[in-house]
Amino acid sequence: MKKLVTQVLVIVLLIGLPTFFIMNFGDYSSTGSVTNQNAVIRLDRLDVYLSFPVPIYNPILKKLSEEARNFLRAGARDNFYGPNRLRAGDSFFSNENALFVDLVKLSCIKHVGTIAKGSFVTPGGIQIMMPGNTFFNVDYDELSKLPCDVAVIPKAEQAIGKVLQLDALLVKSTIESSSCPEQASENYILATQSMAVGNVENALINLHVAWSKAANCK
Repeated sequence: MKKLVTQVLVIVLLIGLPTFFIMNFGDYSSTGSVTNQNAVIRLDRLDVYLSFPVPIYNPILKKLSEEARNFLRAGARDNFYGPNRLRAGDSFFSNENALFVDLVKLSCIKHVGTIAKGSFVTPGGIQIMMPGNTFFNVDYDELSKLPCDVAVIPKAEQAIGKVLQLDALLVKSTIESSSCPEQASENYILATQSMAVGNVENALINLHVAWSKAANCK
């Protein structure tokens, strides 16, 4: 009975990425004539990379923005994008973790309420949860000392939402093509729930675990 319930959950889950899970990050849309979804995801990722600005007046912001662009480009390498699954997911998510640290740094987050809540928001209203006031071991005190740039902030915000959605779709395609999708369903659900509340770190961790379970099952 439990297995049947799990299988039903997987089917419902894989019909589509639930809209309310991703509303916090804006709309997702694919453009172009490429018919393979993962090829379209890669093109969308390249669009984020190409549009990401690099300010030259401040050496700290310049370095961070260049790093973010490099991580955006690295995550668009064609060897990651199989026709029906994410390949080399360990390397892919190692890149993503480093990318999102830079994106959070560039998004100029501020506390909402008391520091103990771990709740933050970007100038554009993107919610970011940081339990313990850290993001992949980067403390908020370090983040709060970074300069902000009005041209970079909206691009960093857009990249956080867009890339996280694209990553979720890549993992979704891997689960759909897996011989044991039920093994990955719990972590995928946890990832989408984390996306809904802005816990980006937890979302990335669970997407990575979901990919691993879907890709490596026997």
